Amino acid sequence: MKTKELLESKEFVAALQANIDTFNNRPLPPKGAYYRRTPYDELKKLDMMNVEALRREYIHIMLKESKLSSSLRKAVNDIVYAALYKAWQKLQPKQEDEAKAKKDAKSLANSVAGTTAAVIPKRKRKNKQV
Repeated sequence: MKTKELLESKEFVAALQANIDTFNNRPLPPKGAYYRRTPYDELKKLDMMNVEALRREYIHIMLKESKLSSSLRKAVNDIVYAALYKAWQKLQPKQEDEAKAKKDAKSLANSVAGTTAAVIPKRKRKNKQV
């Protein structure tokens, strides 16, 4: 599966939205304390903590056209890559099942037609003594 197909899949969108929600919905710090600023806070400030903006910026990063700082590029990569991996894990078994079904259908068609492929063993080489 190509990265472009993964970026457009609904599994990727769901996984990316879940990652964004974990960063957006963190609990309030204890009284008298505060959170340190992170690159994710900067992405939030730039209004990039949504699916479309992160997907677009990830494409720019892959094409080496991004104008973001290296820490922000790394943050975008981390968020999007985690979502890509989750989507790939969900989609991979479906592809394997489809490939297996095609193979089973082909072998069934061959056996019905009586044209099962015969396995021809390789010739054994004789070892020459020097």
